[in-house]
Amino acid sequence: MTRMRSRRTGRPSDQRGVAAVEFAIVVPLLLVLVFGVISFGFVLAQKAGISNGVRTGARYGSVNSYSESHTCGNVIKETRDSATTIGISDGTEVAVTVKRGEATICSAAIDAATPAGGPAPCSSSSTPDDTETLYVEATFPAEISIPGMSFAPFDLESTGAYQCEYN
Repeated sequence: MTRMRSRRTGRPSDQRGVAAVEFAIVVPLLLVLVFGVISFGFVLAQKAGISNGVRTGARYGSVNSYSESHTCGNVIKETRDSATTIGISDGTEVAVTVKRGEATICSAAIDAATPAGGPAPCSSSSTPDDTETLYVEATFPAEISIPGMSFAPFDLESTGAYQCEYN
């Protein structure tokens, strides 16, 4: 029996450059995927920061409301300070509204200064009902940014609610 020797030859001429073309097609898709995941992570961090801020602000306003430092302006300041995270450098990018039931006590728009003073968000009352709940609402204009693509900005919103506590 005779064995045939196979001769190793290079790629056929019609297959040259296929790897480069495949690379050129796949890399942009992978980069979009990677930057999308990173941008989505930023938005999740911002949502978590907003949620933390409203929870902290509502808790701050509902406890020890008899104290002079627990003014509506300080509740907004506390909310904004607690909301800082990636993409939210200072709280002025966050719009905050403080409500008691359906009634708005005070608010601060995006890029507006935090109001000084104001009424205490919780004051003693004899009948506990929904007006005894302090609501702090926050809105932040978020944006997903992927190089080479554009998306419309959208609002991240969160609400924190705490029952007013009295001595």
